[in-house]
Amino acid sequence: MKFVGEKSRFAKDIAKVLRDYVDHETVYVEPFCGGCGIASVIAKELKPKTMLLSDNNPALIDLWKRVCDEGMSFFPQNAEDVIRDYPRYKLQKDMDALTALYGHFYSANGKWFSGVPGEEEDVKKAMAKAFKDILNVRHALQNCEDVRFSTFEYWEMAIPENAVVLLDPPSNKTKKAYLAGHFDEDAFWTWARGVSRQNPVFITSVTSPDDFEEVYSWNATSGGLVMRLVKYAPADEPASDFRLRHIVRQKDIEGILKDLNGEERFDLLPKSALVDIVHHAEASIVDGRLLGMESTSEELLLKVCDCMRSQEIVAAAYFLLMAIWHENKKKRV
Repeated sequence: MKFVGEKSRFAKDIAKVLRDYVDHETVYVEPFCGGCGIASVIAKELKPKTMLLSDNNPALIDLWKRVCDEGMSFFPQNAEDVIRDYPRYKLQKDMDALTALYGHFYSANGKWFSGVPGEEEDVKKAMAKAFKDILNVRHALQNCEDVRFSTFEYWEMAIPENAVVLLDPPSNKTKKAYLAGHFDEDAFWTWARGVSRQNPVFITSVTSPDDFEEVYSWNATSGGLVMRLVKYAPADEPASDFRLRHIVRQKDIEGILKDLNGEERFDLLPKSALVDIVHHAEASIVDGRLLGMESTSEELLLKVCDCMRSQEIVAAAYFLLMAIWHENKKKRV
């Protein structure tokens, strides 16, 4: 089976780069885990204690959960069934484990429902290869004490502080599939900068902004592209000039608070999530979008931004809660 994006062919080289950052106590995070081609090599070679693997494709995540929990007895047994059932799985709306098998592993070149890979003999070969590759992933992940799968967009994923993060995002140049459709690359790089301030973050990409440095590269097998592994390397700049314009996609501050069910307990909120909220607030202040803000609330939010710059997380959370309280009080009046 061919993993879309081709990075899995160089996963051992990526593991060598990450070796200085990963040990048996490390939390490893991969928000675009997909076919787990890279994650399985990291698990086998580096054996991090915990792996947090996510993808916005619920069918793939359901597949990995079932494979790890149950084994592979639910896989179809003959090529005739695969050829017969392929159109049905392509049309159905259920995003379950079998949908992932048909849509990714039994499809030509691993591209989502791109068609069966040829005649019956070709399908048999694809089935055997998929079974072997998936079994290898299952065995590799068993090297880790704790493996957790989730279905999140990358910006929704809670990333623990100091976790090692590998980002293998879609690309307009490699045409790697993205289930949600259009992939906003500008928003992604802005988010990656924010996460990189608390974590070692490595990103596979053909191109990257100037403030990301190359740590490894390889030639892709198609299109003559050079794939790169990059890491955030910001130039020195005054703290007062720092502005992150990342907007938490599909959510504003009020929406995030609703998700927290009104609990004033930011000690349970991952630091990376707090950073996103604060950066969103900072961008709103800079761009003048917090309409109707009283001066007290605005001053509190500016204090939040100052505390975040100096890494005073508890104080930042306190000032943010106070600002939220003032906002809610104003709405009730």
